[in-house]
Amino acid sequence: MPEDKISIFYLEDNALVKNAMTRSLKRISTEVIAPTSPEELTQVLEGVNEQVKLAILDVNLDTDAWADQATLSAEYIPAIRRSFPNATLVLFTGANHEDLSHPEYVGLPLFEKPVIDIRAFRTELLRLASEA
Repeated sequence: MPEDKISIFYLEDNALVKNAMTRSLKRISTEVIAPTSPEELTQVLEGVNEQVKLAILDVNLDTDAWADQATLSAEYIPAIRRSFPNATLVLFTGANHEDLSHPEYVGLPLFEKPVIDIRAFRTELLRLASEA
């Protein structure tokens, strides 16, 4: 278990994936901010939180709760960068890689779903956050 825990923002539209990953992320974090709807996301992004060191973004937001809003997390990245200025952004997807062509995704680290080795995944996330 790492000595220094970090604050994490996690944008995921699938409730089952979100619940499983949030439980795992809590082992390396002081808090996991994981909005459950576009409305809640808007509220979260209204403020600035300099404590967040890592923002994990699902690429496709296409479940029913998000259907009327943006379908790619890329559309929220400018607001996420403003709200979490000290955060390293990473992509987390099991989706078609055609969606990764959006300019907001260029240069961001990519992790595939499902995560097979959760310990290695958490270690890599901490490494990325420490480089910010």
